[in-house]
Amino acid sequence: MILLIGANGSMGKRYQAILNYLNKPFIAVDLETSFETVLDTALECNRIIIATPTHTHVKFLRELIPLNKKILCEKPVCKNSAELEEILDLVKNSKSTFEMVFQYGELLNTKKPYKGDTFYDYFRTGNDGLKWDCLQIIAIAKGQVKINNKSPIWTCMLNGTVLSSSEMDQAYIDFLDRWLNNKISRSHQWLLDIHKKVENYVQ
Repeated sequence: MILLIGANGSMGKRYQAILNYLNKPFIAVDLETSFETVLDTALECNRIIIATPTHTHVKFLRELIPLNKKILCEKPVCKNSAELEEILDLVKNSKSTFEMVFQYGELLNTKKPYKGDTFYDYFRTGNDGLKWDCLQIIAIAKGQVKINNKSPIWTCMLNGTVLSSSEMDQAYIDFLDRWLNNKISRSHQWLLDIHKKVENYVQ
């Protein structure tokens, strides 16, 4: 069973739609649910998706990682690399597996004429602060990277390669399907290195 935390937010609703589309059973809870109830429910599930606001991620991860579950956390995991190091240390000392969503990174690798290394895909994250809100994708690429925000629809262009809304929607479906089938794996050192690069980039 899958536990979805943050079900009533914009990302939570997206995950509900995807899980229903993939015909995967899940339990949905939101921030109105008591923390103790969330933890009790987590004990009954083997996979956990955290789709709450960024500032709540660390609180949940500190309690959920010791439960030895498969955990997927929306991006960004936290607001600084020190918090991320703490989280990854907890993972090392548990039997939990931990992944962060990076669905567009894989999509870009299939796109032409896109060239270069996508090192992170921070998406607009609600009211987490200007540094995060103003970014759609941050990428280290060979050549000019152009990020356009045409509210309320994001237009992403990397080296002349545009990602359409339908492609971005499908990228989420594909990523979650792969995670559910244990086909997603990035090293924690990679995640930490990338987080530090992005942290430096937006300062």
